[in-house]
Amino acid sequence: MLSHGNSAIHDPNNVALISLVKQSDVYLESLYPPESNHAQPIAALMTDDAAFFGAYVDNVLAACGGVKYCDDDVRYGEIKRVL
Repeated sequence: MLSHGNSAIHDPNNVALISLVKQSDVYLESLYPPESNHAQPIAALMTDDAAFFGAYVDNVLAACGGVKYCDDDVRYGEIKRVL
């Protein structure tokens, strides 16, 4: 049960966020070779052209994800760091 809805995470130094991302990195490194790893640092998703969110269960960070806004020929978003 969610006791706290989705919240923007603005601090790339958030201890819970760092822990969750490190767990994901270890898992993904076990599945894919380094040349297939295109994960961006969390700080890269804390800019004006991105948004980063966290989902909490009982006030504990349980999931996170971001979107990086791109504007090539058309405006679109790339989903990043969904865990």
